[in-house]
Amino acid sequence: MDLQNAFVLHRRPFKESSLLIDFFTINDGKISLVGRAGRGRKNSQSAILQPFTLLNIAYAGKGGLKSMRQVEAVSNSLPLSGRHLYASFYLNELLYRLLASEQANPELFSHYQNALLALAKQQPLEPLLREFEFNLMQCLGYIGTLSYCADTMDAVFPDRMYKYVPHVGIVPSIYKVAVDSSFLGKDLLAFEQRQFNQENLAAAKRFCRQMLLPYLGNKPLKSRELFINKPLIKRRELFINKQ
Repeated sequence: MDLQNAFVLHRRPFKESSLLIDFFTINDGKISLVGRAGRGRKNSQSAILQPFTLLNIAYAGKGGLKSMRQVEAVSNSLPLSGRHLYASFYLNELLYRLLASEQANPELFSHYQNALLALAKQQPLEPLLREFEFNLMQCLGYIGTLSYCADTMDAVFPDRMYKYVPHVGIVPSIYKVAVDSSFLGKDLLAFEQRQFNQENLAAAKRFCRQMLLPYLGNKPLKSRELFINKPLIKRRELFINKQ
C-alpha cells in the first residue's frame, strides 16, 4: 500500500459504524473511501479525519467504494478561526462540487495547500479567495488565458472593455464603459498575474462569480451562507453541522 498526501473535503456517517470520507489526494485527485468511525476511542481514525489536516492515507479496492487501510496525520490541524475558517470550508466545498473523481491534479493540490496555510496566517481574505478561484478554474481547464481574446487571439488591451463568455473565454464587449457583464482590459491582465488591489477586487469577485456559476449550477453554496447567517462558532461544531 502506497501512502500519499491527502486532505479531508467532506465526511458523513455510513452504515452503523463507518464513515464515508471524500479526500483530495495529491496522486489520485478526489476519492471516496469507507473508514471506521471508531467513536469513543481517543486515537481513532475519526479523531484524525478532520478537515485542514495534512494526512498520509493508503486505500485498497477497485471500482465502487474503496476502503481506507491506513491514515496518519503528517502535521497538526491548521489553526483556523472566524471568517478564515469559513473561507476554508468554502474552498473545500468548491473542490467537492467541481472535482471529478480520481483525476490527479497535483498543481491544484499545491494551490489548495498554500491557500490553507495563508488562511491560517490570517492573510487578507478577498485577494486570497480570488487567487484560489482563478487557480482552481485554470487547473481544471475551465478557463484559459485572460490576456488574449478567445475568438480572434488578439491581445487584450488595457484600455478596452471585454466580457467573459462561459465555455469560450474572453471576447470584446460592445460596451465602452464598465457594466456587470464587462471588464476593463487592465483588470483582466492583472487577474492573469494574480495581482489584486483595492481598485480591482470588486471586479475580480464579479468575474469569479460569473466564471463559477455555469459549473456550480443554481444550488447555493452552504459555505457562503456561513458568512451571512452563522455566528463565529467552534471548528468542531461547524464540521458536525456540515456532515
